[in-house]
Amino acid sequence: MKNLLVVISAVFMSFSAQAVETLGETVTVYMSLGSAPYNGMARGSLELKNTGDKDLTGIVWDLKGMGYRAQDNCPEALAPGKACKIYVSYWNTFPGHSSGTLKIWTSDKNYIVNLSAYGEPDPFKNPNPPMPPRYP
Repeated sequence: MKNLLVVISAVFMSFSAQAVETLGETVTVYMSLGSAPYNGMARGSLELKNTGDKDLTGIVWDLKGMGYRAQDNCPEALAPGKACKIYVSYWNTFPGHSSGTLKIWTSDKNYIVNLSAYGEPDPFKNPNPPMPPRYP
């Protein structure tokens, strides 16, 4: 089945996304959230859209990577023609490049999203890194 379309976008920052490999029912994608100011955030989102004629079920995800957070608005069953989003953010607590991995499983196919972001250096050279915000 090919019932799922993924659209990647970043909010306020530049991004790049490219499907690089399909192995069985797993698609690998790269997503850059761009640059985040020190003690600040870069954001992006992935839209999952059901382009088939049956409900998509079993939408679950797992996120790994220091400073990365995610939340979604996906229902238990995604009806044909409907879409949901997974919102990804990166909180900058150290300068330089950062990477993470978002794995998404659905009843149709699976995705591995390789995340990247760049943390800008602290202009004030504070000795203690900031704490990222907590989701409720």
